[in-house]
Amino acid sequence: MNHLSMSQRRRTVLAMMSDKFRTMDEMLAYAVSANVVINPKDIEKIPTVLKRAVSDHERFYKVFTEILGEVGKA
Repeated sequence: MNHLSMSQRRRTVLAMMSDKFRTMDEMLAYAVSANVVINPKDIEKIPTVLKRAVSDHERFYKVFTEILGEVGKA
């Protein structure tokens, strides 16, 4: 992920799976530049967790993406 351009990274949702951290730990996700953390014991919740992560990501970048589109840089 570190090698992606910022425009590519803004269009990417990154999930980190770890048995050392709790699912949806937003501070840890931020610290490791991920969008969401998933603990393997919550594997059955992956569809719900990913749906929320994608929704949060889209909402976060919505205005930014709209402005880029308006100036022809999207």
